[in-house]
Amino acid sequence: MNENYIATEQDIEAIKQVFVFLNRKELDFIFKDRKLLENTEIVIYDSKYFYIVKQDGTITKDEHKAELSKADKLGWRASVSIAEIVEKLPNNKNYISGPVQSLFIASHQQRGTALYTTPESYMATIIHEFGHVYYESIKSSWFSNYEYNIKLMNTAKDLYQNKETPLSDVEIKLPQHMIETETFAFCTEYSAAKAFWSNYKTQLDLDNLETIDSYVTKEVQDKLINEESVLDEVHVGASVIGKIIMEKLGNNWVDFILNKKA
Repeated sequence: MNENYIATEQDIEAIKQVFVFLNRKELDFIFKDRKLLENTEIVIYDSKYFYIVKQDGTITKDEHKAELSKADKLGWRASVSIAEIVEKLPNNKNYISGPVQSLFIASHQQRGTALYTTPESYMATIIHEFGHVYYESIKSSWFSNYEYNIKLMNTAKDLYQNKETPLSDVEIKLPQHMIETETFAFCTEYSAAKAFWSNYKTQLDLDNLETIDSYVTKEVQDKLINEESVLDEVHVGASVIGKIIMEKLGNNWVDFILNKKA
């Protein structure tokens, strides 16, 4: 199925449902300025075609020649990583991309990851990526700000060539640690699960509990005091920090991450 799978109408409908849940009022406390998401579209793909799904429900379809990797079938991302699809996309949009629902679920079933084998987990995963997009729209690092990146590099080139280079208007900022964007996205996904999909939330709790328990054992065994912690694995760190700040701050976790204050 995975090698020659073509999307069904059910797969397309699943994406439309993502936008329905994304725009529900229960998530307004996260996406306070929904205009920041207006330029974001979803790209889904199967073994032969990719589909651009706009937020108004409009869908365009085109063929791709890519051979999907295991990662392509399992994961979603706040970008498009498949070159054969990227070259056919308009470059004036933000894209979230991943496999169609049936391919995603079947791939996780084959891998043995029970957490991601339901329609609810599929939708929550995509809303997680919208969390990344929203965070980056407010606190973009140099990794996601084209104009700033180019300006920095050209300024550094001029300095290395000993050119007279005014620096008074050059904004200096260090990139945000990946734990921030990942925690924001995790809390977005968790909040959506809590609001809409109680079964998925229960499974997510159990999965995170098992993962954290195994990492506690590793941290103790390796006696990681001054060295890198297992929490440097951003998804683990996000599940630890995210759960604590949601319980401690309630819905104010959004302002805490975006503004560093509650």
